[in-house]
This record gives sequence, C-alpha cells and structure tokens, in this order.
Amino acid sequence: MHTADNGGVTAGPADREFNLVDALSGAGAKQVVESLATLVPGPVAIVDASERVLAGTPGPHRQPLEVEWEVIGYLACGEADVARRKAASTLLERVLVSAWQVRLVSDLHHSTIESDFELLQEKHQALQASERRYRDLATQLERRVEEQLGELRESERRLGEARRLASVGHLAAGVAHEINNPLGFVTANLSAAHRYLEDFAAFRDRLVDAETLDALRGEWRHRDLDFVLEDFLQLIAESREGAGRINNIVSSLKGLTEIGGDDRETVALEGVLDQAEACLPARGVRSVALIRDIPAGIRLHAKSNLLAETLGQILLNGAQAMARYPDPRLQLRAAPCGENMLELSVRDYGEGMDATTREHAFDPFFTTRPVGTGTGLGLTVAREVVIAHGGDIRIDTEPGNGTTVVMRLPLAAESTGTGADRA
Repeated sequence: MHTADNGGVTAGPADREFNLVDALSGAGAKQVVESLATLVPGPVAIVDASERVLAGTPGPHRQPLEVEWEVIGYLACGEADVARRKAASTLLERVLVSAWQVRLVSDLHHSTIESDFELLQEKHQALQASERRYRDLATQLERRVEEQLGELRESERRLGEARRLASVGHLAAGVAHEINNPLGFVTANLSAAHRYLEDFAAFRDRLVDAETLDALRGEWRHRDLDFVLEDFLQLIAESREGAGRINNIVSSLKGLTEIGGDDRETVALEGVLDQAEACLPARGVRSVALIRDIPAGIRLHAKSNLLAETLGQILLNGAQAMARYPDPRLQLRAAPCGENMLELSVRDYGEGMDATTREHAFDPFFTTRPVGTGTGLGLTVAREVVIAHGGDIRIDTEPGNGTTVVMRLPLAAESTGTGADRA
C-alpha cells in the first residue's frame, strides 16, 4: 500500500479492482461511521460515487475518497472545516484499503485452501484407486500363494510317498537279503537231508537182502552212515537256527506294522518301564542292574505295549553292550522338557560307538553283533515308534564312554511328574 501525490492510496494487487462495498463490509460499516462521528461533529455518512448512501446519515459537505487516484465515493458530513474533513477522509481511506487488503488476503487464503482441498481430494482419490489396486493385487497374490501352497503340499505328499516307497524298497531289499541267507542254508540243508534219507532208505532195502551181520556193517560203512547221522543232527540244528532268525525278522517287521493307527491311551511311565524290564530275562538278560531316576506321577499318551517293547529293545541293546563287563548297569532318567514333552534317557556304560557306527545305528539291518545274534532292526523300529508318538530320538555316545539313547515323548495332559517329586 502507498500514498499517491494527490493524497490517494494504492490498494494491493492490481489484478483485483477495489470495491467500496466489499471494503466497507470488511471494515464494519456501523463501527466505522460511529468512529468518524467522534472526529467530525454533526451528521456523517459514507456514500459511493453515485451518491448512494452506504452507511450513516449524510451531511451537506462532501470530501472525496480516493483509491489508486480514482474517486470511489465520498465522506458526507456536517463539518465545514476542510482540513478536518481531509484528515477524516484520509483516515477512512486507509481503513478501507486495509480492510480491502484483509479481504484480498482472506479470499486468497480461501482460494488456496479450496485449491489445496481439491488437490487433496484428487490425491485422496488417487490413493483410494491405488489402494483398490493394491487390494486387488493382494487378493491375487493371496490366491496365488494358496495355489502355490497347494502345489507345494501336493509335491510334499508325492515326495513323502516317494520317500516311503524308497524306504519300503530299502527295507524290502534288506529283508530279502537277511532272510535269503538263513533260507539258503535251510534249503541246502534240506537237500542234504533228503540225500541222507535216501541213503537210509537204501540201507533199509539192504536189510531185507543181507545174509549176514558183516554184510550189513559193510553196507553201513560203505554209505558212511555214522557221518550221516552226525551231520543230519547238525543240519537240523542249523535249520532251526535259520528259521529262528527268519522268525525274529518277521517279529520285528510286525512291530513296524503296529505303529499306525490312533489307539493311544494315557499310560503310567513306571508301568511301561516295569513291562519293558520284565521282558529282559526272556531275552537272556539276567544280571544287569537298572537304576531309575524317574519322577513319580509321569503319564504318557502312548501305545503301552508297543512303547514297552521299544524300551525293552533299547534296554536289551544296552545290556548286550556290557556283556563282557563284571557289574553291568543301566541308568534310566526322565525329566519334563519343553512344552508337554518328556525326555527319557537310557545310558549304558559299555564301550560306546565310533562315528561310523553311530551314523548307521538306525539303519535297517545294521548290527555290530555276531551273525545270528541280532536282526539289526531294534533301533530302526524304536525310531519309527518314537516318531509315530510325536517325539524324536537321538544317540549320544563316544568310544570308551558308553552310549545314551535319548527319547522325547509327549506327556499326557494329566501327568503330574516334576523334577522335585522323585519315585
């Protein structure tokens, strides 16, 4: 804002023409007139260039109101003194220009807000459209993920089937090999036994034709029937041993077939251990001390007989590992671990295992026992039984420091055993 040479006032932006009505409205017409009445006595009013009264009561004298060297109206008052009218009109001009500038700033601010609001609306709409696109993409992605998961599950199922088939094939090959050995010498023994029986049949025929005892003795020696009798008994013993080995393998494989199904129940760990320990004498173990460190009240969600058979096999392995030791003993420990799980360990104090033996300990038909004393399926079945119960099994061992078989098994909901409550 600036003052012109003739006393006029320049008003703000040139792109917006001054409007007396708007300026007076912004300044507050009634208040302005009341203030002017204190400066110039008598009637006072503000009129526009066409003498239209905008506010107040006009007097007889006119003092021009100029903005940008243009007369926009008059101060109509009763004051005769020109100097006083001039001072009042200059003050009024400045008030009106200030009000007009405030009006311009307000309009500019309002226009800016409107423009910003429209811009915000556009951005909001763009964001909404983007959100819809992202939502559609997320839906498509979710659907694609579900499809991929379905394909992955199907692949896992097929892979599991392939692994099971491979395991079955490996097991079948092992079974064929292990059964083929005893079956081979049983078959060979039966062939030899058949020949021996033919010799005895021929000797029987000679009994009818022989005239003297010396002739019979000569026939006996000729056919070497003393050897036949001795070897026949040995053949029978070997055949029975081979049949026994086949029976043991079949019994172990039967344990694998009993793993499936969901007929588990709540069983007391102490009872399962008692059942497992009771099986040892029938397996030739009579002099091993079992030291139990088992909390009272532990209950498992398990197949009692199957788990007892598995623990019995692990106890048997430990006992056999200490067969040459004077005072063999097995240490059994149990303690809760993790959430609703029990860690059960069986430790022997035998020779332990080297790295190779440990690596293959769970392989079907792997055994370090002499031929005919083990099937090599004990730990294989034990692992499958533990896994089928929702647990896991591992072996901690080193040469010269014994072996510990560690199993993790699920506790039953009503199990009350704690580490502080010992049996």
